[in-house]
Amino acid sequence: MTDPATAPRDAMLAEIEASYERLVALLDSLDDAAWEGPTDAAGWTAKDHVTHLAVWAASMIAVIEGKPRWDAMGVDRVLWRTIAEGYDPINEHIRQRNRHLSPAEARGALEAAHRALTGRVAAMTVVDLSLPYQHYQPWATGRTEPLHAYVRGNTEEHYDEHRG
Repeated sequence: MTDPATAPRDAMLAEIEASYERLVALLDSLDDAAWEGPTDAAGWTAKDHVTHLAVWAASMIAVIEGKPRWDAMGVDRVLWRTIAEGYDPINEHIRQRNRHLSPAEARGALEAAHRALTGRVAAMTVVDLSLPYQHYQPWATGRTEPLHAYVRGNTEEHYDEHRG
């Protein structure tokens, strides 16, 4: 029987997991050369995309814990403040910072971040997930969207975006 108090959270987690499994299926289809070989138009490899996803998913744990997200991402606060102008400088910093990882390490980082975040979300209430982002990150004034929108944006939606 579905518990009405947890049904929205559980449905969200199921959708996040389905998106993650689609991503894993794609990653499983890659041979060794595909991980570090061809690049997209921005010059990113599959490994770059995977480490990028891992860092952004892991950063949501810092958000939930009320810790500065930029610290969790290895980004200094000055660079973080450029986010209003776009994500590209931050994303490039993350890519450069993680270039040394092997494909297996990148994949392990994604798995760990995904499992840690979904485990954390599973322990939260629907009310917790409905609180605005700025409740968890008080310095993020004006970020009134509910936390669950950010969780989805940094998992399910992000995984699907980078599968392309």
